[in-house]
Amino acid sequence: MTVVMGTSDRKMVEFCARDANTGADANGGNPIASGSALEAKATISTVTVAIDNSPTPAVSNGPTRHVVTIVNPAAPTALTAGGTVDVSFTMGGTKFTILNAITVNP
Repeated sequence: MTVVMGTSDRKMVEFCARDANTGADANGGNPIASGSALEAKATISTVTVAIDNSPTPAVSNGPTRHVVTIVNPAAPTALTAGGTVDVSFTMGGTKFTILNAITVNP
């Protein structure tokens, strides 16, 4: 996923998370385990990031939906450099990280 910040103060990226059991339901997979912690971390020091639905809700039908919000606190001044956002899921004591899940361009 890629976002272009421009002079925006924030951009939001929505995604679904599910396991690899594509035969689980019509949406193509089970939700990640309830109570799993999610984290978003930016490689750009001039932005902040947050992720919703962490920990994941106890009841979910199909893949869980999440929104990563990327904030440029200096807006309307555009970013001078881009970078990436990593997204992590901690389930059952094991941390899984998707490196460079979101590319952020100035």
